[in-house]
Amino acid sequence: LMNELNPFILAYGESGTNKTGLIDTVSNALIVSSSPAIIRLQHKKDKRVVYVDSIDSLETVIDSLGEPNALDYDWHCFDSLTQIAEAALLSGGSTDRKAYMLVQNRLMRCLLKLTATRNRPTYCTAWEKPVVTQDGEQRSFPSFPGVALVGKIPHLFTNIMHMHIAEDGESIAARTRKTPTVYGKDESGNLAALITNPDLSEILSQIRGEENV
Repeated sequence: LMNELNPFILAYGESGTNKTGLIDTVSNALIVSSSPAIIRLQHKKDKRVVYVDSIDSLETVIDSLGEPNALDYDWHCFDSLTQIAEAALLSGGSTDRKAYMLVQNRLMRCLLKLTATRNRPTYCTAWEKPVVTQDGEQRSFPSFPGVALVGKIPHLFTNIMHMHIAEDGESIAARTRKTPTVYGKDESGNLAALITNPDLSEILSQIRGEENV
């Protein structure tokens, strides 16, 4: 029941599509990041930033999310999961394929632990990459290092939103459903297929069925 109440949301898209900015639409958030860009949220009273730069530091943070300090926050946010994954893999310090695979497996275990034990709504961001599907079509997809992670990680999320510039050329929009050109997911079935100027607090209420879409 706890996991059903706490969705695991991934927003991905090109640079400039307000993925990190969505964190500012919620209050009282614990932010896990390996990006210097997150510094603009660091000084806000209701935000706490924890930096990770290796698989060890990521594992330590995920293991700590059940502790009182982490439970003081209403949201757990990871920005960006792509960059965190790359930092974790690079921290292995070896180009040896076996060592790389071991770190990759540890990273996957960290994410499995995160989704299995999540006790707060969890929001992650990721970069975007084009992927050619089995039917030969090109689709925008969340970007992760290594083919195995690209294939496995998206299945962990309850919600995946593709962030992009809306047709008016100014607004930000989030597509929440899979289309021939975009990967998306909404296990709740409560979100509109396209959300203009998305707000994470509103999205959470809608996923939980607390608002009419």
